Amino acid sequence: MNIEITTKHTIQLKKQFQGEVIFLGFEKIRLQFYTKSGCSLCEVAKADLKKLHLNLIIEIEEIDITSDTKFFEKYKYLIPVGELDGIRLFTHRINTKALIRRLKKMGRLH
Repeated sequence: MNIEITTKHTIQLKKQFQGEVIFLGFEKIRLQFYTKSGCSLCEVAKADLKKLHLNLIIEIEEIDITSDTKFFEKYKYLIPVGELDGIRLFTHRINTKALIRRLKKMGRLH
């Protein structure tokens, strides 16, 4: 798989598949991941995100909810929480298929 950075936020992937080259263009996704230390569900969710092999297009911004009382009050019973552009994508656990469908529906994956 060859990767070329075509603009600051756009990634072009070329994948060789049975003699054909497939082009996929997309904008890098910045996912806010609300968490705290010692959260076992958060560790599972992070591992699930890594298993998606979307680390080329998803930048995970980890936010420790204990660093700000506003975040703590909002997310203390929900973590881990994943949000994109203010839209909540998941809480507690990640359903990877549903997450990919949601990102496609939002136009963030092709």
